[in-house]
Amino acid sequence: MTTPKPVDPARQAGVLVIGTTLATIAAALTPLLVVRLIGKGDVARLLSVTLVYETLAMLLSTGFPYTLLYELSNRELPERAAIARRTFRVAALLGAGGALAVALLAGVVAVAPFGLAPSATLQKQLHLLLVFAPSLIADLPFRLLSNLLIAERKARHSAVIQVARTILITLSTLVPLAAEADVDLVIECSAVVRWAFGLVVLWELRTLYGRAPRVASPLSVAALFAVALPIGATEVLSQLNAQLDRWLVLLVLPTTRLADYQAGAWQVPVISTIAYSVGAAFTPNLVERFKAQDPYGALAIWRKNANKIALIVVPVTMALVVAADELMTVLFTSAYAEAANIFRFYSPITFLRVATFGPLIVTAGRPRLSFIAAAFGLFYNVLLSVPLVFTVGFLGPAIGAGLAFLLHVATYVFFISRAAGVPFSKVFPLLDYLRVLGVAAAAGALGWLVKVELPLPALPLLVLELVVVLVAFVVLGLATRTLVREDLSYLRTWLRPKQRA
Repeated sequence: MTTPKPVDPARQAGVLVIGTTLATIAAALTPLLVVRLIGKGDVARLLSVTLVYETLAMLLSTGFPYTLLYELSNRELPERAAIARRTFRVAALLGAGGALAVALLAGVVAVAPFGLAPSATLQKQLHLLLVFAPSLIADLPFRLLSNLLIAERKARHSAVIQVARTILITLSTLVPLAAEADVDLVIECSAVVRWAFGLVVLWELRTLYGRAPRVASPLSVAALFAVALPIGATEVLSQLNAQLDRWLVLLVLPTTRLADYQAGAWQVPVISTIAYSVGAAFTPNLVERFKAQDPYGALAIWRKNANKIALIVVPVTMALVVAADELMTVLFTSAYAEAANIFRFYSPITFLRVATFGPLIVTAGRPRLSFIAAAFGLFYNVLLSVPLVFTVGFLGPAIGAGLAFLLHVATYVFFISRAAGVPFSKVFPLLDYLRVLGVAAAAGALGWLVKVELPLPALPLLVLELVVVLVAFVVLGLATRTLVREDLSYLRTWLRPKQRA
């Protein structure tokens, strides 16, 4: 049989959610422990190098991960093998181009005339980037692997690899710092891990397609870029939009403020990834519905998932917003307590992480509209965040990012309605979402009352606030029928581990 074995997409989504959650928890431990091992200056230095590297990797990926998932749907094994091999080769070449660009930049800096040469601190940062950048050759192909395995219906295997990589990258950061090594060794160890997982990519390609007949790829390199560039441009804009506030803090405010800001902008495991995992798992189903000229059927799947995800994301986010002061103190120590308000102003972004918006437009066959929507998102963020960082200061970028995301979601819904050819009001399940948000707000009010009335230490108060808000949400949700037995059954379908996904 040459086509991937059919699997239940809900169960595949569950496997991805669990795997992504475990990987995210491992990654989330890193900043929590790093702030306890080194000072704010070194934290900011490590964050700045990582920010530049991740931005460069994002720019070079150019949409190939999602393109691979989209193009492998409904193809026979030899064609899938040919497309995958070609796509992975292109990714490796793009990584080599990125490493060369960093080397050229370092060379230009090295010969800069006296008076134009950068500070010693910036020179050290460029040196670290020069060490780190070659790992892009292995890292960019690895970023395709998860979607390749999902396309081949191997979500469980994908989750295991992602968790293993995240744990090793986490250890490559924490072990050297615990041994009192400097940031340079951390970057070197992280690069070694990325190279090692480049070898994993070669092994997985051989395992998946080693026996597949060799055929010419039905997609030329030009055709791959023709699909990937619109998707990639959208992803680039989305990522630049997501990172704009960090760049503003890095460029406008004192360097150490980046450490404070990053603590507040910390994304909670599960909440920041669940919608993307579910969206990836259901992408083949959405593609099939749109190709069958059934946009309402595709939107029914998307809306149902958004409703179910909201029942998790909204109450958990509400609980954490209420407990933000205690959360920052417990996770990052009292030195980062000021980050609590950053976390709160970020909450509109988290509250609305109940669905993937751009990919839905792409599955409808209108990637250009997804690009335009992403461009609007970046425009809103620049329009609001840049003035706010100069007028409000430290809180400005977070306020701007939160407000801009509200406008961005409305814009995405408009373009989804255009791409799918359905009325604007039929896209996002707004009334259902507002109902969940209202119940969560009532539960949050009870949690705030506990916060104000009980002068407890940070950790027990944090636990009590979370329990009160979440229990209150379940009780109020059941009483108002916002939460029903079917929702619990849906979640159990995700988490049932017995059948292989």
